[in-house]
Amino acid sequence: MFSTILALSSAAAVFLMALLAYQDGMLFPSQMVARYPIGFPFIANGGMWGDLFFVTPALYLIGKHHEEWGVWLWPALVLGVLASYAMHHFVYLRGALPDSLAGGGRPISPAGWVHVGYFAVCIALVGLFYLRSTPTTEDVTWVGILLGLHVVVANHVPFHYINRHYKFPWCTIIFENEPAALWTLGVALAMLVTATVMKLPRL
Repeated sequence: MFSTILALSSAAAVFLMALLAYQDGMLFPSQMVARYPIGFPFIANGGMWGDLFFVTPALYLIGKHHEEWGVWLWPALVLGVLASYAMHHFVYLRGALPDSLAGGGRPISPAGWVHVGYFAVCIALVGLFYLRSTPTTEDVTWVGILLGLHVVVANHVPFHYINRHYKFPWCTIIFENEPAALWTLGVALAMLVTATVMKLPRL
């Protein structure tokens, strides 16, 4: 039951962010270009698609182990909040292009603040999964795959190549203008692969 609630809450958070982005005029490209000639509307933010299709099922698998966490849940959440705020402050806010969450001269938006909380919870639960849980080999493998796919999509790798082919007028070449996406991709994948490989021998 907890896993189902966790997964449904994840999906609901993404839809809430989409609603807030719509109200902020940053859901669709047609809305965004009325204020910014180039940028990342919510619908083009790979992280949001990754949250819905990859993080949500990963959280379902992670949630199966909630009874193992005990009091470790609370310090994990505190660390998650700190890490999430740091990510939004040092990555999103410093982004060169206007984003539905923050960046390009925009402060953290209402959708962005929901994402601060969402990302904090995700960091905490992923940490607890790798450090305080005893999952099956299958669960470790699937969580690693799902989170790896999320990291790739969230850092705009697929959209980068789609944009190079279709040349959307509201989006420039991504990695030339957002170099932080490349080092974020590398660091996140390295940490994820290391954690997954180290987790497997303990099973």
